[in-house]
Order: sequence, then structure tokens, then C-alpha cells
Amino acid sequence: MSGGILFSGRHLVPNREGEPAPLRTSKTFHWHRQIKSIKSLLDTFTPQTLQYICPGANTGFIRGKGVIDNAYNRLANLDLAEL
Repeated sequence: MSGGILFSGRHLVPNREGEPAPLRTSKTFHWHRQIKSIKSLLDTFTPQTLQYICPGANTGFIRGKGVIDNAYNRLANLDLAEL
């Protein structure tokens, strides 16, 4: 696989800076599962096999691009302990 695309729905969406982030609301009951899933993505993929995230919400924060590029590296830069 080369240049993989992840369709994340509403689980990973761009934040105000356009960086991927798990969606946390007052109704998020599966928060720890979302964090575990991000760790699993990082264990499963590489920068070469996960290049784009296509989110299903907050797309205005990626300013018309439609995708979050450099996806693996952006996920790897998330401070999961701080989330």
C-alpha cells in the first residue's frame, strides 16, 4: 500500500489549526477507545502508507482542501496523554 487514505468520519476531525484530533463532546462515552484506536493506527501504518485523512466533520478548518495531508506524522505529533 502506498499513499493510503483513511476515511475517519467523525472520529478524527481537524481542530482549529487543521490538525487531526479525536472528537470529544459531552456525549463522548468511548473516549478511551478513540485514543486506543489512534495508537493502533500508528502501530499499523507508516508515513508512506497513511498520507491522508478524509474527515466527516469540521472540514472548514482545513480550508477547502477536503483532506488532512501528512496524516501519519500529524497523528504521531498528537500528545495523547494531554487529550
